[in-house]
Amino acid sequence: MELFQTWTGNIAKYNIKISTGPVVAFRARDYLRENFEKVSVQLVPLFWLHNVKQMILEWPIVKPKKEQYISIEEKSMPLLIQNKNYILLRRFSSKDDKNRLIAAPYFCNFIKADFIGVENKVNYIYRPKGHLERNEVVGLCALLNSSLFDSYFRIFNGNVNVSATELKEMSLPPLETIQEIGDTIILSNDFSVENTNRIVNEYFEPAYST
Repeated sequence: MELFQTWTGNIAKYNIKISTGPVVAFRARDYLRENFEKVSVQLVPLFWLHNVKQMILEWPIVKPKKEQYISIEEKSMPLLIQNKNYILLRRFSSKDDKNRLIAAPYFCNFIKADFIGVENKVNYIYRPKGHLERNEVVGLCALLNSSLFDSYFRIFNGNVNVSATELKEMSLPPLETIQEIGDTIILSNDFSVENTNRIVNEYFEPAYST
């Protein structure tokens, strides 16, 4: 807690926002597809809760009534978001999850399309005017998945819900530090939770171990 109190940054100060995925599945069934197929409209990825793992986005994953595609058409446009760099964050965690915060990086080169779909049980973190740099995505994603942030988050949150309001109010280290962490992870070419957690701890352990 003492370490977090020394940080004066937060999502808003870095011109970053967090929003809830706009696709409510039972209302959008007409636009969802289980498999990729040649149709008259373009199909793009739809990311659900189960696609979001720590530091990795696993897609597609075939599950009943969890269609992995959404169509781009006139009536589905309000449900889609621009294809740019994001951090996808689960809005809920299960009791079996080791971490309360589970976040995955998404990069716009994942698919050649103008839009993607994000389901309602997933939050997405983005820069509304501009875009998140690759090192910002990786650095912030690593922080959210770290044991340091998990311990801090559990102090204030006793349930499995991950509130966007709580994340907006959470203190963050300087943006330059987030970018440095991202650069270090990218250069290591190892996005595993073990490696990213080690790098985060190396940055802050001297501060919270004294």
